[in-house]
Amino acid sequence: MKITGFYFAWACEDWVLKSIANKLKICDEIFVSVQAHTPQMALLADKTESLVANLGDKRVHMVPQIPLSGNIDVTKCKILNSMLELVCTGDTIMLCDSDEFYDDNAIKEIKEETAKDDWDMIRVHDRFFCINMNWYLGGSHGRFWKVKQGSKFYPTQNILPEPLNVKLILEDNPMFHYSMLMPLEYRKAFWESEQKWHMVEWLDKIYTKWNLDAISSEMKELASENYRITGHDGFWFNGGVDELDMPPYLHRFEGSHPEEIEFSTLRNKKDYRI
Repeated sequence: MKITGFYFAWACEDWVLKSIANKLKICDEIFVSVQAHTPQMALLADKTESLVANLGDKRVHMVPQIPLSGNIDVTKCKILNSMLELVCTGDTIMLCDSDEFYDDNAIKEIKEETAKDDWDMIRVHDRFFCINMNWYLGGSHGRFWKVKQGSKFYPTQNILPEPLNVKLILEDNPMFHYSMLMPLEYRKAFWESEQKWHMVEWLDKIYTKWNLDAISSEMKELASENYRITGHDGFWFNGGVDELDMPPYLHRFEGSHPEEIEFSTLRNKKDYRI
């Protein structure tokens, strides 16, 4: 069974080649979109495009950029739908982001589960790392779909026809999701472009001030401030994640990361906000 990756990359020069190498353990080929999704994000250009262009792997194909829509979710769906034109009905597609990695156990489980006929969409458990690679929130995301006749994506990263058989995997081997370890200016530009002002305020007043060396009173004060800003009492800015209900609110991770990260200079950075 062939798996095709639909991959998004922008302003991620420290991660992109490691991430592509990781996804090629799962995907037979990958279509990569290297473009900003809004004018604000276009200001954050770096070496990502040239790194992908010079990769020299015949399994990796860069797709043409498309005109920006002004709405990040709409732009992303247009890119995904342009990629859908490159695959066939019945194919399996995997949504890939530059900040997502899978360890060997997860890859083995993915190959076993995608080979079965009991699904048309697969969600994966993930660890959503924050501040550094030792603290995370739990969650899940849709990452695999079987292409049907007339399949189309709509905001945000949902697909029609609606999947009927949705499977959740990787409970014991969650995906490693490093989204909040990307540069702060990237995250801020991303949320500003979506006009998610409460999340921008959360970034400035909660996330940047979260001190893991002060696990009691200071964190409780920030959690109360977070409730004022977002209506959510805790570290994160909304529900739908697995976080502790008391300081430090985040889960501690003491295991190994995927080899592309574990043996890199990215592994032991104590604070990605600096």
